[in-house]
Amino acid sequence: MTQAPIPMCEPDPRVERTRAAITDAAGTLLRVDGPDAVTHANVAGAANVSRTTAYKHYPTRAALLRAAIESMDKHEFDDFEFGDDLATDLRNIFMEFVAGLSDDEQSKLMATMMLQALHDAALAEVRDEFMAELRPVISDAFRRAIDRGELRTDLDLELAWRTISGSLVFTRFLTSDPVNAEFLDRVIAYFIRANAP
Repeated sequence: MTQAPIPMCEPDPRVERTRAAITDAAGTLLRVDGPDAVTHANVAGAANVSRTTAYKHYPTRAALLRAAIESMDKHEFDDFEFGDDLATDLRNIFMEFVAGLSDDEQSKLMATMMLQALHDAALAEVRDEFMAELRPVISDAFRRAIDRGELRTDLDLELAWRTISGSLVFTRFLTSDPVNAEFLDRVIAYFIRANAP
């Protein structure tokens, strides 16, 4: 005797609207008032929901911060499509970061979050999760380039991606030079030349 399939339940639109309201409120608070403002109480008030409801959807402050950041940054690395050369892959990986650095509002928020992550456990947790998602994609891009003969085989993968991202952060926050697509291309080209076999 075959068992009838269990019907899939459609998501409740009210739940989806509530979750969206919480996420939007968290993102707005993050952009306008900074990470300290992203608390369950503040987000619940801004979203016009109870604090219990905010906790139900986002049980920890780290989850709330993650939702706030994701509401501003839609980049997903899960389905990243690699190309046939390292320069293109690195450009595609770092371009959204460069766009954020070149925007005054976003770069100010990035600087604040980097600084506060040094003493805010929830922010540090979100930072570390983001790095954990990004690290394998960049490492895979480098490994593919090594396999194609674009980079030397003894490349320190961790130091390699820190070198590129560090160049961008240094230039944005410690110089008056612009951080844009052209600068990113220069950094990538220099990195590839310096680490060629």
